[in-house]
Amino acid sequence: LDHCEVDVGILLNVGADHNYENGGKQAYVDAKKKLLKIAKQVIVNRDDNICVEMAKSSSGPCLYCGTHRDSDVCLEVQGNKLFMAWDEESGELDLRIQGVYNHMNAVAAISALRVLSYTLAEILPHTSVLQLHEGRMHQVLLGGLTCGSVYATAPDALEGCLGLLSLPF
Repeated sequence: LDHCEVDVGILLNVGADHNYENGGKQAYVDAKKKLLKIAKQVIVNRDDNICVEMAKSSSGPCLYCGTHRDSDVCLEVQGNKLFMAWDEESGELDLRIQGVYNHMNAVAAISALRVLSYTLAEILPHTSVLQLHEGRMHQVLLGGLTCGSVYATAPDALEGCLGLLSLPF
């Protein structure tokens, strides 16, 4: 990213999933901090304390998204329904994908679109078509058995996947 102009950077979490290929946790955090320096606007997961702390080093303005009530873009879970609110705008988020981490990915992406001047009224009607990449929490039918395929490269990712096994795909 050294030679790229970044309009919107997104800081979702600091987990163990990319520590190895970045040379350890501190190197991973340092790599993410580079994004905070070059992005004109940063979207930060308000629910992740490490991200909130890292955002203090951002050279641009930060927008916070998450379930925390102090978030600029707030995700609210009411039973099995999801709602988003941003200033005076609000609406239902119709996601057909399961998992808190997937919901946060969607909220961060919607926040980026919102920063780029799209309204929630323009964005939310399209959320029902979002799908996971093949192999990420998909239902597979094999010889009369229903199996779930997962993709998890770190303990926190595996924990998120396993937490969904009791849910219908």
